[in-house]
Amino acid sequence: MPEIFTQLLLEDLEVYFTPPTQNIIDKATNVRLRDVEVITVLLDLEPVPFHKGFYSVDMTFFFDVCLDVFMQPAAVPVTV
Repeated sequence: MPEIFTQLLLEDLEVYFTPPTQNIIDKATNVRLRDVEVITVLLDLEPVPFHKGFYSVDMTFFFDVCLDVFMQPAAVPVTV
């Protein structure tokens, strides 16, 4: 059975940090993405009232994001 890979491009997403992590991010000179995983997805399915047989699908994704945070230009990164 062949595997099918679908690439989804996500841009300009809002990222929320815990207060201690936000303090680290605020002081960073550079931030680099290390890894990201989908934690869960919430789906909401509703019929479209003006098109019988059509549905509106709202999907909300939750991600676990791992970042390398550089506090100084040549420093070893802190992983958050």
